[in-house]
Amino acid sequence: MLDTFDGIASAIGQVKLIAYDPEKPHLDEYVRAVVVLNLETSVRDTKSSICPTEEAQ
Repeated sequence: MLDTFDGIASAIGQVKLIAYDPEKPHLDEYVRAVVVLNLETSVRDTKSSICPTEEAQ
């Protein structure tokens, strides 16, 4: 799951921190991330991300 968060955040910029602990309960519907943006580079209009889904067992 952390790889998914890192993949999405790295599409935006340089990832410094992802505040995610799989051992703690998730009370919020979001995960905090610190991402450094380089404003001198061009920004893409869109970016598609396909997140893997878990199959029911």
